[in-house]
Amino acid sequence: MRATTLVITSFALSVLAAVLFGGPVAAETTTLRMTWYSDANEGEVMADLLKRFHEQNKDIEIILDQVPYKAVNETLPVQLASGQGPDMARVVDMGGVSRFALDMRPFLKDPGYWEANFGPFLEWMRPVGNATAIPGFMTQLTVTGPFVNKTLFEQAGVAMPGEKSTWEDWAKAVKQVADKVQVPFPLGPPFLCTRGVAGHAGLRRERRAGSGRRRLQTRSAAGLRLA
Repeated sequence: MRATTLVITSFALSVLAAVLFGGPVAAETTTLRMTWYSDANEGEVMADLLKRFHEQNKDIEIILDQVPYKAVNETLPVQLASGQGPDMARVVDMGGVSRFALDMRPFLKDPGYWEANFGPFLEWMRPVGNATAIPGFMTQLTVTGPFVNKTLFEQAGVAMPGEKSTWEDWAKAVKQVADKVQVPFPLGPPFLCTRGVAGHAGLRRERRAGSGRRRLQTRSAAGLRLA
């Protein structure tokens, strides 16, 4: 599952937030940068939105830097850590960059609107231990569903878990299938497809301190733990 969000990464956004959310308007021109990747034509849409925003707010210029998806995951974290990051960015690794995000709550005219519309996802963007920050908003959420090899279950004589089964039930079932039919691994989707499972189990993706490695760290009592 690719969960995508727009994270605000610089205090300079206070000027933009003032215009958008009801605060005082700055008199001098302010230039902000936004890093953006696209799956399709989202970049064209965003460029048009920013153009229309600038027409109504001549004192604020937003430069849109459109980059490959790989740059958002690999280059952006390095830029942020060195203090050279953009003011806004469309990101996927929300846990990994959460410590750089600005809490927009003080600048919002109606934080309740954001909580009502983005509440279920705000926790994904917040730094660990922070239960109130509003660092950004979701722009995209891709639904991921599993494919089950029914033939292997039949060959192993193992019943597939029913509608109300848990991920733990599926883990036990595929392990039984793997042992009986001697397949090398019971469950091995690529990481992109494990995000749905991780989110369901209350996990978040974070970068290990002092290394380039990432891990999934549980934030709930769910029994699924990945590293």
